[in-house]
Amino acid sequence: MSISPIVNLASSSTFNSGNFNVTWSIVFGILVVLAILLLSNMLRRVIPFLRKSLLPVAFIGGAIGLGLKIAFQYGELAVTGLNVYTDGFKAMLQVITYHALAIGFIALALKTVNKERTKSKEMGRDSVKGGIIIIGSYLLQAIIGVSITIVLSLVFTSVVPYAGVILPLGFGQGPGQAMTWGSTYEQLGFAGGTDFGITISTLGFLSAAIGGVAYLNYAAKKGLVKRRVDNDDAP
Repeated sequence: MSISPIVNLASSSTFNSGNFNVTWSIVFGILVVLAILLLSNMLRRVIPFLRKSLLPVAFIGGAIGLGLKIAFQYGELAVTGLNVYTDGFKAMLQVITYHALAIGFIALALKTVNKERTKSKEMGRDSVKGGIIIIGSYLLQAIIGVSITIVLSLVFTSVVPYAGVILPLGFGQGPGQAMTWGSTYEQLGFAGGTDFGITISTLGFLSAAIGGVAYLNYAAKKGLVKRRVDNDDAP
């Protein structure tokens, strides 16, 4: 199926900025990403199952985007003049992935905190416990990751033994750090290091979204945590 827009995107102007070409096709791609997130948020508000499942909007949007990718790449669905399988579009998505993580942490810092809890000494103890757990999990992930890549490097010569260090970066720090170090390893001879870092961070998000959400629902049923419906989550 071919969708012919009013304006032919293939004939649009191209603006050169270093090695990154910004075209109207890429602008259209950004609009598609925003539309997918908007649709995901709407579905999460309307469908009770999705709202109660605690699945993040980004995870739902990623599933929709994956379905569209399969439809465009392997199906007959196409848009005249639009080709998202280019290095420029891939670089644009990497830039968004890298900087969106920092924006997300800034947004979390702006969120209001329960005043009663800020006056309690429990916050200090929770901070220490949280720090120990985070550092310990990073160390454990690094040991497991390096052990796996050392074994793989003995079988596959294209795998560098130190690539497993990206595991705690992808699972704990997010796609920005994993992509940066993956790109650095790629310059040192690790073929596909950037894609490897993004893949590891994606697996981290999947494990958190699927395993973490499943555990939260289990804890809610056991009464270990209480569900709270915010105004933003209301249908």
